[in-house]
Amino acid sequence: MRYERQQDSVLITFEKKDDVKEWLLAIATQAYETALPRGLGHKEGDLHPAEKWPNLEGYIENGALGPKVLVMDYINGRDCRTMIAKREDGTWYFNAYAFEQRKVTAEEFGMGKRVENVGKFLDEVIHIMEART
Repeated sequence: MRYERQQDSVLITFEKKDDVKEWLLAIATQAYETALPRGLGHKEGDLHPAEKWPNLEGYIENGALGPKVLVMDYINGRDCRTMIAKREDGTWYFNAYAFEQRKVTAEEFGMGKRVENVGKFLDEVIHIMEART
């Protein structure tokens, strides 16, 4: 997998089309593991019985030709904000704008504060995937 930042999105290139789902699952896993509780997320267990570990495959939507989108918002009270979509031309885009709003308040984000960096996040995913092989 390679990526290139393009303003508020990131163009992702998967070298092997057969590995797309595996990469999306790795991204989903890392997004869930690094997400923090937001809003009433710290009380999620009191409000709704939370899964110990969510079925992350359920956040990948498939089309006729395989995976076409990964959408993770709030899961078990964690603010994942991970959205990756395949466009009609076959290119994949990661919504960096939404992802980089994790871990800061709306006011902080409006003032330009960013805690997350989508490039560093994707570098971590690449490192994890390379360690598996």
